[in-house]
Amino acid sequence: DIEYSLNYKIKWYVYRNGVYEFVTLTENLNTFTYYFKKAGSYTVSYYIMTGSGENQMYSFKRIMIKEH
Repeated sequence: DIEYSLNYKIKWYVYRNGVYEFVTLTENLNTFTYYFKKAGSYTVSYYIMTGSGENQMYSFKRIMIKEH
């Protein structure tokens, strides 16, 4: 869970099989929605930017999507 008392922006990155797939920017919102439409190995990373210059980058554990 991401909690900041200051204004912040989060840039979200989605990679599929190690290749850039999607990016979006949210302001003062710690969630976004992405629908996995293709099979593959996905990594979701996010970069938090605050007005005070406190910037941090994180990645979630890899997500495997299989064909059905």
